[in-house]
Amino acid sequence: STDNWFRPTTLKIGPDGALYIADMYRLILEHPEYFPAELKNRPDIRVGDDKGRIYRVYPENAPLRKIPRLDKLNTPELIAALDSPNGWQRDTIQRLLVQSRDKAAITPLQQILSHSENPKARLQALSILSGLDALTEKDLLTALNDSHFAARRLAIQFAESFFGKSPELDAKVMTMVDDGDIRVRYQLAFSLGESSDAAAARALSKLALKDWTNSPMQIAVMSSATHHVDEMLRSVFANSKTTTPSPKLIEQLVFLATALSHDGILAETISHLGTPVNGTRLSQWQIWGTLGFLDALDHRKLSLAQFQEQADFKLKSSIAQLDAIFVQARETADNSSAAEGDRLLAVRLLGCRTNENDLEHLGKLLGPQNSPALQHAALQSIVIGGREGAVEILMANWKTCALSLRQEILNSLLGRSEWSESLLTGIETGTIATGDISIAQRQKLLSHSKAEIHKRAEKIFAVVNSDRAKIIENYKSVAELRGNVAKGHALFLQTCATCHQLNGEGSHVGPDLGTMADKSVQSLLVGILDPNQAVDPAFAASTIITKDDRELSGVIASETSTSISLKIPGGSEELILRNNIKESNHLSHSLMPEGFETALKPQEMADLISYILNTHLKP
Repeated sequence: STDNWFRPTTLKIGPDGALYIADMYRLILEHPEYFPAELKNRPDIRVGDDKGRIYRVYPENAPLRKIPRLDKLNTPELIAALDSPNGWQRDTIQRLLVQSRDKAAITPLQQILSHSENPKARLQALSILSGLDALTEKDLLTALNDSHFAARRLAIQFAESFFGKSPELDAKVMTMVDDGDIRVRYQLAFSLGESSDAAAARALSKLALKDWTNSPMQIAVMSSATHHVDEMLRSVFANSKTTTPSPKLIEQLVFLATALSHDGILAETISHLGTPVNGTRLSQWQIWGTLGFLDALDHRKLSLAQFQEQADFKLKSSIAQLDAIFVQARETADNSSAAEGDRLLAVRLLGCRTNENDLEHLGKLLGPQNSPALQHAALQSIVIGGREGAVEILMANWKTCALSLRQEILNSLLGRSEWSESLLTGIETGTIATGDISIAQRQKLLSHSKAEIHKRAEKIFAVVNSDRAKIIENYKSVAELRGNVAKGHALFLQTCATCHQLNGEGSHVGPDLGTMADKSVQSLLVGILDPNQAVDPAFAASTIITKDDRELSGVIASETSTSISLKIPGGSEELILRNNIKESNHLSHSLMPEGFETALKPQEMADLISYILNTHLKP
């Protein structure tokens, strides 16, 4: 509709075959909980509340269907009228027959269920028989063989109350795992949770293996898995040599069994996870299953060591087999030739165990030889759970960490009081430069709830470079000098254009100086004479040494999973493959050097700043 007040709420086919639309019709439509305060005092807040209407829509000149008086029909007449294309009529007949509780309707309804050529009538007959509490095993077997998916699907739902009472019906329901329509199998996955039969668990396993790529089916299968997880695991493992199970299915089943403390099945399960099926390497599903086990232990607030300590002899022996998985995970994580997805999975696995050797392996992955995704995954695995030794690993690898990763590390360190103390120690010892700490991060330390932390932070951030401050003081007269734009242009080309652009001239290594036109003279003086006072991480200097002993310094322009692009002063750009990096050092200072006071006298500084602040003037 082009009417902004149109608020359709309901759409139905009526008894005459027309389309009925209920229109609330209001100017303002808003839930009271989210009602903006400014609207509450509007005088027209309820405008339209007397104008709701129902539209009847049908083709022009089309004859409407005559509305039957169904309340005047007896039971045989109602059943005869059930075979209708009109949904309102069938629904009304169902209501009238169920309300009447007339047992005389049962046999005719069973005949419709068996012989009607109208699938909608068959479906309605099945529903009415259920409403009359008259469904029999024979009726359900008939509906389970129906040619229409909706009748088969509804029959499975109604069969739930018969589970365990009719071997023939149970057996037939289990065969529906091979039904050609996924909507039928979807209902079956939900319904199998109502059965306690081991056959239901095997059928559910078969559905999982058959349809796991379908997201709704995953939900349906796992909703029923609680009662069948032990037998499902046995079934999946029994078929694992011929049918490779979905890794995510195994992960969820193992997680469920562990979270529910089904320790009886766990010894068997872990033994399967730690034993190669084909060859000597473990499969993806075995690694994912181990992840599910370890994640569930974390859910139970248990470490692997704690769980192993309290386990019985059989379970302890099985857990010992997991060592092979961790050995393979370390090899995969360190293997630069392995697929990135496999390496990310290995990193996640290593992060699930409190082990010093695993932490060291993860620390090595923070280096620039690895993709950003792998660096990020390694960091997450190191800091998870606040394990002992994590801070030492982060500090040891700080110098080689990418600038983007450093911010993640700092946020992790700021997330725990004891780690914040280690961060301050790192700053005090020079491992981390004060310039690496953003204003927001400094503020968090300065306002920390722990007195010892904010007092240490106050001392650290109160220290300034007195030499640089003195030099800036010596140049304070620049603000009062009249600058020469033409001379400033010449100075820009001589001293700045190697790294900066302005008016289309120069190289784009550092910030474009055209963005500085709204700055004050004092802020520009600080930026030029004390460039390391506040360093934008995007323009911090990096030095990379390649395996053929080339040493390159510049600013990182971009990164991919396989390479780093470095902007070199002068404007050139160098592409460096990660597997060719021997050493990398991401510095805390700006690529812009200190010492401009030796090259520019105050008047020359005034000329240069005048040119920067008057970029609209042509020299």
